[in-house]
Amino acid sequence: MERLENKENFEETKKGIAEASKNLIDLADDDLTSDEAKDVLGFGEVTNYDSLRNNLDLLNDYNMNRAQENYNFMVRKGHTHLAKVYQDIITDKDFYTAGLQSVKIGQMTSDERKGHGEANAFFSNLRNEDGAGKGGTRAYAPIMHFNFDNAGAYTEVHTDFKGHLEGLQMLMASMALKVGARPSDVVNNPKFVQTFIFCHEFGHAQDFMSRLGEERKKYDKNQRRAVPDICEKWAKEQKREKMGSPDTVGGRNALVELFYGRFAEKDTKSWEEAKALSSRAYRRKGKEKYADDYATRYILKHYDEYFCDSDDAKGISEGKIPTRVGNYMEVGENMVPMLDFTASSSVHMQQVDDSYKPIAKTGGGFLKSSLRRGQEIVLSMNGDPYSKRQDWSIGSKVQEVGIIPSKKKNGLIEPVTIITFENGLKFRMMRAEIEMPEVDEDAKRMVERLGLREGDLFRMMKRELTGNSALSEGVIMSGELERPDGVKPEDGPIVMDRGIHVKTVQDGLHGGNTSYVSRVYRKWKTYYVETSGGPKNGGSVYEVLRSREDIRRAKKEGRY
Repeated sequence: MERLENKENFEETKKGIAEASKNLIDLADDDLTSDEAKDVLGFGEVTNYDSLRNNLDLLNDYNMNRAQENYNFMVRKGHTHLAKVYQDIITDKDFYTAGLQSVKIGQMTSDERKGHGEANAFFSNLRNEDGAGKGGTRAYAPIMHFNFDNAGAYTEVHTDFKGHLEGLQMLMASMALKVGARPSDVVNNPKFVQTFIFCHEFGHAQDFMSRLGEERKKYDKNQRRAVPDICEKWAKEQKREKMGSPDTVGGRNALVELFYGRFAEKDTKSWEEAKALSSRAYRRKGKEKYADDYATRYILKHYDEYFCDSDDAKGISEGKIPTRVGNYMEVGENMVPMLDFTASSSVHMQQVDDSYKPIAKTGGGFLKSSLRRGQEIVLSMNGDPYSKRQDWSIGSKVQEVGIIPSKKKNGLIEPVTIITFENGLKFRMMRAEIEMPEVDEDAKRMVERLGLREGDLFRMMKRELTGNSALSEGVIMSGELERPDGVKPEDGPIVMDRGIHVKTVQDGLHGGNTSYVSRVYRKWKTYYVETSGGPKNGGSVYEVLRSREDIRRAKKEGRY
């Protein structure tokens, strides 16, 4: 495998620092421009909320009961199973919320399929439907679009699992491991895939409509006035989530193409691994996780409709997915990353016998490298990857990775991960809720470790802030690193008890000066800088961001 530093792995991104920085949204700006709203909200969304407040008759469709219309539409399209799923959703209190029946279900248009791909579906909270209102006027409504005309496209994206798994297919593959099914059986099963994606989009709809219900409680007479308000709030939340973190990619978030150093810290060895890690991180974000959990809950509640035991010939002949709940199942090498045991993950390990029963107490720590076959597992007991004083290892490489899907008392199924080492020992690996420790350092050590020097292109993201901060959380200060006045060259560009100076050198990069540096610390390999005593004392916290290009240049010059 090629290492992350290899330039060829990243030529496909074709975005320089300046171009990427121009795409970053300043979250201090409370207003959505038309272009931003289109990117954040999707195709054909409304952005002029003030106009909607003055034309509330356009929002009558938010109160319309479309349940029968939607059901009939799907039956006419030949999707009787999805029609049943829809009926379940709007009649089951576990999935329904007030107003969900007002969401219109429609077929993706040719323009949408062209722009977003055949295998796409989406929920639009404020859709412009020309000719849908009285007398053929405009009307705005919540809509869920699905490719009913070519639903087979949803199982054609990935079929062999030799390459990178993205988005929902990655999530479904991960879900397959949890229930003891072969990932290829899951993502190539049309009934399962279409149901999961359909429910995922209705998860977004349920999330939005439940929030709308809360917003409507503020209005006594005309509840329609709540619609523009909640749509605007929804858009701003999406705007913030699109920014995300350097670990995730999505929409206008160009950070993933800038800060490859973050992926290197998590022991990714190829572009495919980096993208897989990014996709998993993205799916853990608020709205996506809500929709994913909604779909997962539906599938598990109707488990017997989609899964059967591996020896159930009748169930398999009916198109159900065979599972091996309670039985050991080896995980293929290309599926091991789906278990999501990456560098810095906190885990417990417990030795087991050949029948997988525990025979020793558990021990916990942080993985110093990602779980892979042919590689040792080393745990950092103190959470500092640069220290070896408290490392733990059994001194043997991983020979095999497997899982035992186990049904819990609450009805959910969770996999137990089993690691077999080349020396014959077997261990269970379990997730642990161990908080990543903060390792105190100083500015000089940070400068040395990151290879910083005056004149470098330098970026910091605001993570925590005081109430009167000039920058909002998530905003990046980016530009040329300057040495503060009165600081000697040999002391470096960043020193304790002095501010950090970042000069704007080109359009799209936003420089600035911080108040004095009061503390420098690390979480794993990521550095944080507190200014003016930190948030508790009226200061702020910045995360230092280093790109692949920064690190490669520093290494070449012997500074890293």
